[in-house]
Amino acid sequence: MRYYGATMEDLARTLSVSSGRAVHDETGLTGRYNFTLQVIDNPSNNPEERMYNLPIDQLGLALKPGKAPGITLVIDHIERPTPN
Repeated sequence: MRYYGATMEDLARTLSVSSGRAVHDETGLTGRYNFTLQVIDNPSNNPEERMYNLPIDQLGLALKPGKAPGITLVIDHIERPTPN
């Protein structure tokens, strides 16, 4: 996969989509970069390991588990709709 003029936020978004898990950019890097990621030959189908199919350690980066605030939808009241 080749990236041209990509931000670290772009990379985080790609990792989020490919893994099905939220990945947040906490590098502090604000520039745009050209880079290539070599996808591993035997990708894992395990959802817990799927994000490692794109090994970002090739770029000198690392994924670390953490916690971040998220959006939670809370329904505190519901009523049946009235007939039309």
